[in-house]
Amino acid sequence: MRDCEMLCKIGQERLLNVSWKPVWETEAYYTGTLRLIIIHKRSAFAALVNIIDQTDARIVNLKIKGRTADHWDLRVDLEADDAKSF
Repeated sequence: MRDCEMLCKIGQERLLNVSWKPVWETEAYYTGTLRLIIIHKRSAFAALVNIIDQTDARIVNLKIKGRTADHWDLRVDLEADDAKSF
């Protein structure tokens, strides 16, 4: 703070001390994207989410690309702590 004239004018009580670790020091995780077509039937979507949960992967984004009376066209972005989850 001593090196910055503007920060000295603001006052220390209004500043927030933040820090972060470099990327190479943080925990690694893996990402992947699935393009799925699932049948439009009761509980089919719940079954899909349950299967993904059992692999210890996390859904980070879900996009419904299309839907008909018969099926759903989905894009599911996943994140996992290790490659075995995929």
